[in-house]
Amino acid sequence: MTEWRPELLLLSVLLGVIYFLLLSEFVAQRVGWARRAAFVLALMVLYAAAGPLAPWAQQRLFTAYVGDMLLLTFVLPWLLIAGVPVVLVERAATVQWVARLIHFATRPIIALVVFNALVTATLLPPVLKWNLTLNGFHALLQNLLMLSAVCFWAPMVPRCGASGSMGRGMQLLYIIYSSNFMMPIIVWLFLGDARYPAFSRPTTVCAGDATADLQTGGALMLVTMYLTYGYLAVRLFRRSDESVWYE
Repeated sequence: MTEWRPELLLLSVLLGVIYFLLLSEFVAQRVGWARRAAFVLALMVLYAAAGPLAPWAQQRLFTAYVGDMLLLTFVLPWLLIAGVPVVLVERAATVQWVARLIHFATRPIIALVVFNALVTATLLPPVLKWNLTLNGFHALLQNLLMLSAVCFWAPMVPRCGASGSMGRGMQLLYIIYSSNFMMPIIVWLFLGDARYPAFSRPTTVCAGDATADLQTGGALMLVTMYLTYGYLAVRLFRRSDESVWYE
């Protein structure tokens, strides 16, 4: 089942046009092709996750549902961070209430707790059931996940202008705490809780086996999370010495 969502496609194109207009107005000479390509790719991921892939993820496989969520929280935010020049964020922050909102939402402790709590809540059986049956709730939850993910990753990138300026030691602790935060729900998925709503499955390796579907989704989340966190941790560790814990 595929839903092409022409209104979402139009919105994605409109966002792309606005982005390039803003670049030509303010920062055209300082934005390379890689950053522009990252933003275009972000729009493509956004459209795919919220458009053609969404009904398939909602109605067929829990694993696909998790994959859709990972696109919104582990792929899309990094593309947006890479694609949006800091100067555009700084100009938006000249509006007082926008500056206060950015400052509050990107504080590391708040961003970490909100993001991980929201992802965990999204995977609880009652919330998942509402997400599968209420289109408005599903759209709202997708937007909240995406925004919370951007706020979560922003403190890891100093150029983002996030309110929390973390040293490398604090960034390592940030990653470690976040990975531990997600472990209870992943373990629960591995246990194959019978209270999870059933998905209608096509012919796949998980066909007819709800427990295998839950466990595959949990494994996908675990692997994606630890590959991402592991890469960031190794990168931070290789650039550090003992002074990292005193920054």
